[in-house]
Amino acid sequence: MRRLVPASLLFAAVAWLGLASVVEADGLFRRCRGSCESDCAPAPAPTMVDVKVTCYKPVWKEKEVEQVITRCVPREEKYTVNVMVPKWKDEVRKVTSYKPICKEVEHVYTVMVPKCVPQKRTVSYCEFERHIVEEKVPVCRLVRVPVVDECGRCTYHCKTVTEEHVVKRCVMKPIVKHKEVVVNVVHYDRVEKKGVRKVLDYETVVRDVTVKVCDYERQERVCSRTVYDVKSETVKRTVRYCEWVPHTEVVRVPECGSYRGCFGLFR
Repeated sequence: MRRLVPASLLFAAVAWLGLASVVEADGLFRRCRGSCESDCAPAPAPTMVDVKVTCYKPVWKEKEVEQVITRCVPREEKYTVNVMVPKWKDEVRKVTSYKPICKEVEHVYTVMVPKCVPQKRTVSYCEFERHIVEEKVPVCRLVRVPVVDECGRCTYHCKTVTEEHVVKRCVMKPIVKHKEVVVNVVHYDRVEKKGVRKVLDYETVVRDVTVKVCDYERQERVCSRTVYDVKSETVKRTVRYCEWVPHTEVVRVPECGSYRGCFGLFR
């Protein structure tokens, strides 16, 4: 519903417009044109009157309406399924296994026997002879030499003088000589020997064992499940709604007919 402005606000606006016209016509708030402000006449007080106005207020009410709703209704449904049921049974089967057997076997093997044999060998060796050799070598030394400078003073300067001196040194001269020596030479002789070694062999053994064998059997079973059906139905529900109800109120407004030049609703 449409909301209305309260009548009191409407009448207050109309009264304000009437008062503005009076002020404009009679100069209620105008300054005096004379020489002094005290000569201005005071504005008369407005006369208030009671006026009946119609207002609207909201009122909440309830009513029943029909509405279509949809809901799910559960029901039990039976169906058949196939399941595989395991069944165990004993079976005798042949199993082949290998048994280790240790045997001793004779065999011939070859060994290398070391043998020392003395032999003569010619070897070379070196001997040194000592000789004294004389030779000249340069030797440097510093000698002080008197020198007269430009001022006639006598000074000394060091001067390097190279001289040859005869020196002796020892020289070792190598002399290569040969001689015969006896050394032991190792030879290996091949010798065959007989021995016994252990050999691991396997023997095949066949035996019967009992094992469990699983077989699957197909079976039909009846199960139940919940199925939901969608159903529509009409139901009545109580809803609330708002209505604007008119009522009469008494408000006080200024009387507009007592002023000169007033116009409006209450003239």
